[in-house]
Amino acid sequence: MKNINIKKHIFLALFATALFAACKENIHDFAKKTDSEASNAVYIADSVFRISIHRSADAEVSGVDTILIKFPVHSKLPAENNVKVTLAIDNDLLQIYNAQHGTNYNLLPLSIKHNTLTIPQGETRSRDSVELYYSENLAALDDTKGYLLPVKIATYIGTDVKINYEERLSYLIVNVTQQNGVYFKETESSSKILNNPMLSIFDELDGTPFTLYSLLEANQDVEIKLKANNSLIAEYNARMGTEYLAIPEEDFGEIDITMDAGASQVAGAISYTGNLSTLTDPKGYIVPFEITSVTGNDIKAVNARKVFYAIIDISTLHSWDVTDPAELGTKVTDRTGYSVIKFANANTGAEMNPMNGAGAQNNMFTDNNTQYWLVQQSGIKLDITVDLGAEVQNISGIWMEGFQGNASFNMKEVDIHYATEQEYDAGQSTIIGKIRLTTGRQLMYVKFSEPVNARYIMLNKMTPASMILALRQFYICTE
Repeated sequence: MKNINIKKHIFLALFATALFAACKENIHDFAKKTDSEASNAVYIADSVFRISIHRSADAEVSGVDTILIKFPVHSKLPAENNVKVTLAIDNDLLQIYNAQHGTNYNLLPLSIKHNTLTIPQGETRSRDSVELYYSENLAALDDTKGYLLPVKIATYIGTDVKINYEERLSYLIVNVTQQNGVYFKETESSSKILNNPMLSIFDELDGTPFTLYSLLEANQDVEIKLKANNSLIAEYNARMGTEYLAIPEEDFGEIDITMDAGASQVAGAISYTGNLSTLTDPKGYIVPFEITSVTGNDIKAVNARKVFYAIIDISTLHSWDVTDPAELGTKVTDRTGYSVIKFANANTGAEMNPMNGAGAQNNMFTDNNTQYWLVQQSGIKLDITVDLGAEVQNISGIWMEGFQGNASFNMKEVDIHYATEQEYDAGQSTIIGKIRLTTGRQLMYVKFSEPVNARYIMLNKMTPASMILALRQFYICTE
């Protein structure tokens, strides 16, 4: 028995010695795998990839057809076994890079593919490559500040290896240069005036202002010429579904303006020598003014936005002073769902509120005749949009009642527009006519020449006879 026990003790001692030696070796191996003592390191060989694209004034891109960058990862020494390395986009590095380099790069909206790479055992370079691919239209990269995408080694799996932190980052930089161009903003590429021959109201076409812009600040004075071009009318009518007529080109002078060096916009005005009172066709009229020449350093007209349209609508508004209100049609007394959705200063666009102590805007849709809404401001012009709650068919007129007993509180001028739901959603409206009186009128009955279908009625540039404007009741009439 003792011999057996002695053998067991000897066996256990030998086993313990071997186990201790093995553990000691394992500890040593583990230490070699930590970042502090690992002998090998993974890194990105190319720290920066630079791409340059040039945009013409018409947003045509040259320099590259597409952005596709591929690169592998490397190790300083042959890999002891397969090393897997994962790369990732790090958006936080954008601000750090800009701060360190005095740049203002935007983040490049780009996707990363195949971002887990493998360095095979015994080799120093991955056989596969990460892909950085910009899939959108290059024309969308329009900021001359440029774009940057930071990519880093995020994680790794391998033996006796670490990240070389000095070479773990790579930046894809896209520099953008832009040819300068002169253009009209899309939202400012037309101007409408209204003639109402039946009421002898004629807006001025001569002197109608416009603004030209440049994509970049002008590096020297730029001479710009514009001229009326009636050959563009047919295309406009086909595109917009209109039937505008032409005005003789010889009624307009050539426009010469100069954009000063350092500027990026310049104002101009139309010169008209014809007679507006002869323009009476209800189809209306249009004059396209086209940029014909631009003289300066590497600057041209932007082809898609080089035309300004002066439009003359002809109002057939019959009257603002119907003797018998019944002529307006049937007065709609159910105003459930009506609301004022715009109540703003026409000069500044700022939202306004009625005076304290006065009624709210929507009081003009109730039968409470003792309350008014009032606004008081010197030189006030008010824009109001009324939402009828749903589209109404065959609106034939408007019935408005102002402040009783003081005509100076009532409006003397107003531009009346309407819009269907579709037009309103598209930011469009149709003008019915303009009313211009010499004094305020407490009862204003406006008869349309033809019924219209609308959900929205706009009372724009409402102007009182004094500095106070008031309105008590608003009705529509239908046929």
